[in-house]
Amino acid sequence: MKLFREYYSFKWWQVGLFKVYLFVGGIVIGAYFADYIRNYYTPLIAVFVALMVYFLYAYFGDKI
Repeated sequence: MKLFREYYSFKWWQVGLFKVYLFVGGIVIGAYFADYIRNYYTPLIAVFVALMVYFLYAYFGDKI
């Protein structure tokens, strides 16, 4: 996978580690700001569902 054009090239396992890193970072930030994020559950869930529907449509419709 070539990210940032010619500057960097990552192996599949490095991309996997980066995704785990982002996942753990999201959990830590979510736990720290839980009271603040709780006020935005409904809009966040709506965005999540809308993106999920789009990606499922694109995946099963062979658009990706």
